[in-house]
Amino acid sequence: MRAVDKTLILLKRGVLDMDIDFRIAIVLAPVVIAASWAVFNIGAAALRQIQGFLDREA
Repeated sequence: MRAVDKTLILLKRGVLDMDIDFRIAIVLAPVVIAASWAVFNIGAAALRQIQGFLDREA
């Protein structure tokens, strides 16, 4: 039996039925956006601080 046939059989049985609940994505999207924005801003400030520290040492 080919892999494609096995997959079709599993789909017919409902074994591979992967319904995604988009409510989770809707709830987590603003959190992920806020976290990435914070990391972006903090990362930029941290890089400036590290560069300033390294410039003073040199």
